[in-house]
Amino acid sequence: AFLQEAAPYGIVVEPGGAMDVSGTQFTRTPGNASRTQILVQSNGQISTSDNTTFGLHGLVLNEGSTSSIRRSIFNTSTTIHSGANIDISGNHFNQSQVFA
Repeated sequence: AFLQEAAPYGIVVEPGGAMDVSGTQFTRTPGNASRTQILVQSNGQISTSDNTTFGLHGLVLNEGSTSSIRRSIFNTSTTIHSGANIDISGNHFNQSQVFA
C-alpha cells in the first residue's frame, strides 16, 4: 500500500497489541513534509470512539487486524487491507479517501 511504504513515522500497533482511544486528536504539524500514520498490523487491535479525530497522513489496517471504529472523524486517507476485521459506524469522512 502506498501509505505503508511511504510513511516511516507514526504509531504501530504490533501483533498482539491493542490501542483504545476516545476523544483523541491525531494531527500533523502544518507544513511538515514527514508522512505520519497509524499502522495496525496483523493480530493488532484498534478501538476508537467519541469524536476521535484522525488528521495524520493515514490509517492503515493490515490483513488480520481487528478494528472497532465508532463516532470518529477522518481527515486522512484510510487503507483497509483484504482480511482486516472491521466494525465501523457513525463516522465522518471529511476530505478523506478510503482504500479497500
